Amino acid sequence: MTSGTITADAAGTWTVGDLPVHRIGFGAMRLTGSAAFHLGTPTDRDRSIAVLRKAIDLGVNHIDTAAFYFSSLRSANELINSALSPYPDDLIRLAWILSQGPHVLAIPGTGNPDHLIENVAAGGLRLTDEEMQRLDGLRRKAG
Repeated sequence: MTSGTITADAAGTWTVGDLPVHRIGFGAMRLTGSAAFHLGTPTDRDRSIAVLRKAIDLGVNHIDTAAFYFSSLRSANELINSALSPYPDDLIRLAWILSQGPHVLAIPGTGNPDHLIENVAAGGLRLTDEEMQRLDGLRRKAG
């Protein structure tokens, strides 16, 4: 048995626009706590930031996140911003859920002005039709 480190690029890549994206990404839903959304125990902030930085060190350049990934203490997007800003040029933050249609509003916690600003900014993120078709195709293959 070998003890080498396996990085995200070992899984291969696909392309979003002209940007190669590693097939192994990082899902941020549980980054903020032990269960999805506000249902679990909040995680340690420093540990969450360390996990994000390690993911990038291992070649992850795709983070699946949404404004409603949060715990009672913090949001995934705030952790991502704190850990990774300024972002590497090849890092993609997909606002996939917001691209599903105008009926989708991910705005819990808007009583917090910073959270409201995050949500407004996330609402401006748009994937091209080609990028959406590619992501939907990958979802259908996986499902």
